[in-house]
Amino acid sequence: SALSLAAAEGSLEMFNHLFSKLMKIEWRFGPVTCRKLYLQGIDVPLEKEMKERNGAKCVMDVVVDHERLDILTEGQLKKILDSKWDKYAKSKFRERFWLAIVFATVQLIVTSTDASYEDEGFPSSLWWKVEMVWFQGLLVLLELFCAGIYIRDCIREIRRLIDLGAGPYLNTNRAHVFERVYALVSSPLCIVLLVIRWKRCFHPWTCPLTSSPFSCYNLSILRVMNCRYRPQTTTSGFEKLLLLAQSALSFLNIFRGMMGFPEYGHFVLMLMQMLQQDMRKFFAIYVIFLFGFSHLLYISSDQQNSGYFSFLDAMRVGFQAVLQQVDLNMENEKQLGPWSVNLVLVIVLCNFFLVSLVLVNLLIAMMSSTYEDINQGAKRQWNLVRARIITNIDKEMSEKERKNKQHMYWEWEDVHKDGERFMTFTTSENLESYLAERSQELEEG
Repeated sequence: SALSLAAAEGSLEMFNHLFSKLMKIEWRFGPVTCRKLYLQGIDVPLEKEMKERNGAKCVMDVVVDHERLDILTEGQLKKILDSKWDKYAKSKFRERFWLAIVFATVQLIVTSTDASYEDEGFPSSLWWKVEMVWFQGLLVLLELFCAGIYIRDCIREIRRLIDLGAGPYLNTNRAHVFERVYALVSSPLCIVLLVIRWKRCFHPWTCPLTSSPFSCYNLSILRVMNCRYRPQTTTSGFEKLLLLAQSALSFLNIFRGMMGFPEYGHFVLMLMQMLQQDMRKFFAIYVIFLFGFSHLLYISSDQQNSGYFSFLDAMRVGFQAVLQQVDLNMENEKQLGPWSVNLVLVIVLCNFFLVSLVLVNLLIAMMSSTYEDINQGAKRQWNLVRARIITNIDKEMSEKERKNKQHMYWEWEDVHKDGERFMTFTTSENLESYLAERSQELEEG
């Protein structure tokens, strides 16, 4: 549509002009005017509207995809986002954020708690062992809780992936892709980790003679499920890799959730932009310096053809210049002549000067410039992040949830037949300009 084209490539003035043409005047009383706006084609569609539009993107998606900060911070589209944010999006977003905090905290407790009772200093009585085993049972419940937190989201995303296919499923903004992938892998990852640990921990346990068969059975099951004795010798490399992936994804989810808070969102944006732009440029230049000076140091210290590990050691010496450390560690210094020793010192000092003093300070200057640019438009940047969060929440909600009266920010044209959705906007003109226009109309009439 013309409005979608203006949202993608046009000016703010053109977009506001076309947007105002879609609004119909309901009533006018003096300087106060009430206008009606039909949401089909503007807002994230319902299932019926999606079929009528044949999957075409709505204006809201186009504005968010093209990062139109001017449209998101001015005009009536911002009022639609404000209504949705206050009505349901803000509460749903914060529920997800605190759920991510609980998930990461439980993971931290489960992986860091020492639940063994066979170390020195602990009582060796049966009751103490029983208490510790039941404490391990609590850890099992926490692990099952981790596995079940996102199970409903995982099932929903699997169904959506099957219905849409991989291409359309991933054809969305980056934040939404992360949400979908995280919902797909978080619960299966927890379940796989549980199965791996329970499988390697399954072993017979001889019960004490003084215990009853029932308590012996319970203790055996709990101990099998909580085999956490000497995990450094029993945990496999694959299991550690899965644990690392689980921890990284959970804390990345928290980090991404910080973007929804106006106080911290622009700081997260600043870090992301620094990593994408400043660090990328710095790393590209620094790699050339690192390999170049490492090769010069490798040759000048008469270590050529001595293996890749010697070259890696030369790279270590070159990398320490970033940390403002110079450690030559030349074992064959006595075998080198004075000319070779001086050449090595010159190469190391040149590397230290160019990397530690020039490149690192250049990176600091670039990051300072990026921070100033983002901090000046922090509110505008946060409006874009908020718009992404709202559209993503709309797409994740079911039809029934969106039509819930507590979540409805619109009105129906025909309540009984589910007619078109619309919103009303009340604006007030400046009283002096209104009186001047009215007097001019009366004079002309």
